[in-house]
Amino acid sequence: MDPYKSSLIRRLKFKSKEVFSELKDVKDLYNDAVGDFCVAVDFYCSTMEIDNPLESIAKNIKEEEKEELNNNFKKLFRKISVLTHPDKTKNEDSRDILEGAVEAKKAKDAGGLTSIAHDLKIDLSSLDYDSIDSLEESIKNSEQEIFNIHNSYPWAWYYAPENKKDPILISFIQNYV
Repeated sequence: MDPYKSSLIRRLKFKSKEVFSELKDVKDLYNDAVGDFCVAVDFYCSTMEIDNPLESIAKNIKEEEKEELNNNFKKLFRKISVLTHPDKTKNEDSRDILEGAVEAKKAKDAGGLTSIAHDLKIDLSSLDYDSIDSLEESIKNSEQEIFNIHNSYPWAWYYAPENKKDPILISFIQNYV
């Protein structure tokens, strides 16, 4: 393999590991924030006797379609599943790794699969440049998702000091009513 491709794959493996880990942590925190934020919005709306904007927002949410994983990442998933399948390893830790790989495959997340492959020390030198482009796109999408979460109302409200929470709540309700 040429040195440029080798260096690029190595850099993307580390970056995908970093971004995948951060996204997982941010999503866990965000789920807590959303739950508390929804309770606060519902309480505020019922107290003020106004329509709850979350009811109309919930009706409009649709899952966006992502493009299919290319064959190199499907092969990578198969390598991961062979190494981590509970019937083969008899190791409970491998079950968690396999479940993470299944989630990444369902989400069509090349970065997530690459991160898991990195942990398992699977050789990625067989990736072609189209796969590398897909991996870069996956990393970019994950970074954008992290950015969007950090700039969301629930995140801002959850991490705001108590005296700043009501103005954020009111701003949210005004923007979505």
